[in-house]
Formats: sequence, structure tokens, C-alpha cells
Amino acid sequence: MTNVFTIEGRVLARALADILPLVLKRVSVPILASVELAVAGSTLKLTACDMDIEVEQSLDAIDASGKWSVAVRPHVLFAIARLAGAAELVVQRTDAGISVTVDQDTVYQLEGNDSAAFPRVGGERGRLLEAFSNGRLGELLDKVRWAVSTEETRYYLNGVAWLWRGGVRRFAATDGHRLAFVRCGSADEDADRVIPTKAVAFLRKMGPSVALHDIAQRDGSATPLRLWAEAPGVIVRMRLVEMSPTHGYPDIDRVTPKAESFRSSFAVKQVDLMDGIRRALVLDDRRGAGRCLTIANDGGRVSIGGKHHDLGTARVAIRSTWPDGAETFGVNGRYLADIVRHCVGEMTIHQIDAGAPITVLDEDEAVTRVIMPMRV
Repeated sequence: MTNVFTIEGRVLARALADILPLVLKRVSVPILASVELAVAGSTLKLTACDMDIEVEQSLDAIDASGKWSVAVRPHVLFAIARLAGAAELVVQRTDAGISVTVDQDTVYQLEGNDSAAFPRVGGERGRLLEAFSNGRLGELLDKVRWAVSTEETRYYLNGVAWLWRGGVRRFAATDGHRLAFVRCGSADEDADRVIPTKAVAFLRKMGPSVALHDIAQRDGSATPLRLWAEAPGVIVRMRLVEMSPTHGYPDIDRVTPKAESFRSSFAVKQVDLMDGIRRALVLDDRRGAGRCLTIANDGGRVSIGGKHHDLGTARVAIRSTWPDGAETFGVNGRYLADIVRHCVGEMTIHQIDAGAPITVLDEDEAVTRVIMPMRV
């Protein structure tokens, strides 16, 4: 047989599961709801693209012949592969699309399209920007991605920023109410790259070793607002978030309080603070927005207070001493919970005054978190 490949069902199912989130289901252009199957030698390449992110996975086929490609709807193919499990699938190119044979007694005929019209981010791999190993890229992104904005009014905050500024490389995320950044190396040039939220999800799943590159133009120079990520067996090409001509990514150094400005510091254990926040938020019936919590002095101990005009009040004293010179302050309960949830061990909350941004540090010295206070 020609234009055919054989592959284990569960291998194909795992690969399809990784790229299905990228496939658009309801579109007027059918090719956008497809994935490309491309065979060359003994390698099968699966590619999905939503015009902003292109993910390409390479699989070793048990057997393959010909050099060919086709665009097919992936959800039915995924269901077939998942049901096949350890059984072998024989996929052959047909005039209408592909035929899929399972165990020689079940045959599916699936419609397909010419892959020549398949959308692509495109480009060639350019200059190496940084290589991450031992799962470090995923760990760095996880330290900040919870602070990414989901509002479309400030679209340039809808992703994790990879900032090269002042000789330091950092990953940062903010929604204007809270900020998190992690230092990850030195920089010999200045550059801001904002990786969109959907692309961040793919980068986290790429495996322990990931290299980030520019995407090169024909003359070898870097293509603006493009990034190439590569790991064994997978390539992700993406369009970065475009900055506003008048509003670039926020100056995180300007909004982060300086250590010499701190007037009081709260020493708390992550477990105790998280437990106190959960108890105080029992009265919170706002989904998403969050209710103000009051951090106050309760007989020399730190207390967390919540208030609901219809349900009543809550006050939770935790095992932490109220520091000298500290002022009562308010904070969005859900935002504070997000921060504390991503802290480890001993925490320190630094305060300038009740109206100034609050700095939260933990045992990871590379990470800084900032949250804006609320009026109480």
C-alpha cells in the first residue's frame, strides 16, 4: 500500500489530546477546525494552528510509506484512537480524506481537505534566546501565571511577560491589582515579550527541556512579535501579544515597593495564613470578584476579618504576632488567597502604610509578589 502509516492507537490519542485545545470547533472556514497529518519517511507530524499558535508534534510510526499530507477533523480521529488503545491503526490517504482501519475488521472513512490551505504561524528557527532544563520553564511560569489579567480592555496584560530589563531576565504577570515576578537570569539587552495565556499552557506541557528562539525572517533577522519553542518531539510557534504604541508592559520596578521603605513586617506561616483566609471567606458569596478582608490587630495577634451586610461578620485570629508600627489594612480576599496559595513555608508581608502596595515574600528569594490594598 502507498500513502499509509501504522501507529499504536494510544500513542496517537495522547498526541491528539495535547493539541485538541487549539482546534477551533465553530468556524466558517473548515480548515481551521482541522489538524494536519503529514508523513515523511517513518515520521508522522501532527500540526494544529489557530492563527496565533501553531503546535507541531512528531511521532515515530510503526510503519509508513510515501510523502503526503492531509487536513482532517481531529475529534473523531481522537475518539477512534482512544478506543483502539494498544491496537494498531492503519491510516491511508484516500481521494476524500483518510481511511482508518482498526484490528483489520473495523474501517472508518473520514473526510479531509487539501493541507495546502492549512494555516500557519510559519517562519524558521532563529537565534537561541534561552534553553531551560529539568522542567524549569514550567516551574517559572507557574510562579507567576496566576496573576495574568483576563480582561480584554488591557490586552497587553493577557499573558506572561518575559522581560529583559536592566541586565536582568524575569517572568512577570499582573492584572493591575496584583503582581508577581520571578528572576531567572541576566540579560545583555533590553526586550519585552508577552507570551499569550493560551501559549503559556502549551509551554508548561512541553516537557523538562525547552529551548526558546526567535523566529527568523528570510534575511536572518528576527521576526517581530514571534517566538519559537522547541522540545524533543514538539515545536510551538506563536505570535506574541502586541504592545500598545503608547502603553508598553508596566514598569514593575516602579510599582514594587523598595525594601528601605518598609515600616513594618508581618512574619506568618503559609499554612496558618491560608487557613485563616479560608475561614474568613466563608461569608464571601461573590464569585470571581472577591470581598475585602481586613487585616487588623487583635490583642497583639494578627486577625483576618470579613464582613457581609446580610450574613454578618467573621474574625479569625492566626498564630502570628502583630508587628510594631503596623497599620490596619484591607485586601481583596481572593487575590490574597491566590498569592498565599503559591507561597511556601515562612512568609513575610511588608507594609509601608495602609494605602501603599503590599509586598509578599516567602522562602523562594527569586519571587516577589505585590498586591494593592483596599479601603476599609
